[in-house]
Amino acid sequence: MAKQQYSNEIREQAFLFWYDTRNDSEVVRLLKSNGYNITRTTIASWREKYSWETRAESIDVKKQAAQDVSISFEESLLLDLQKQKERYDVYFDNLPAGKVDNQAMYVYNQLCEKLINLRNKINPKDKKKNTGLKHENIDEIRKELLGLD
Repeated sequence: MAKQQYSNEIREQAFLFWYDTRNDSEVVRLLKSNGYNITRTTIASWREKYSWETRAESIDVKKQAAQDVSISFEESLLLDLQKQKERYDVYFDNLPAGKVDNQAMYVYNQLCEKLINLRNKINPKDKKKNTGLKHENIDEIRKELLGLD
């Protein structure tokens, strides 16, 4: 019986399935669901012949490097946002008593929201459950302290 030849596209699809699952039997099942009847032995031989483990490790390293660059960018953005927040804190501390700058308050609120979201994105494990102000308290602060409706 002659060996069946498979196209590069089929082998590439098999690799992608293997990369996601790291399981030859699962690759066979996924290929079968796509209309290809390829044996586990064939998948194992391709894995060895085309160095799928090495290729997968290389992809993982590249993904991690890209993620590290993204995190460092996000961390630098976080530092910039914190500096801007500190500037607004100084501005509000120097406002005369009773004076309200609605536009600055709006920007400050947006800035704080962005800071919180970015911190949660960088360190999702550090999220705390419902530790902020309740909506009723925020409304009360706006009305009584800031004179806003």
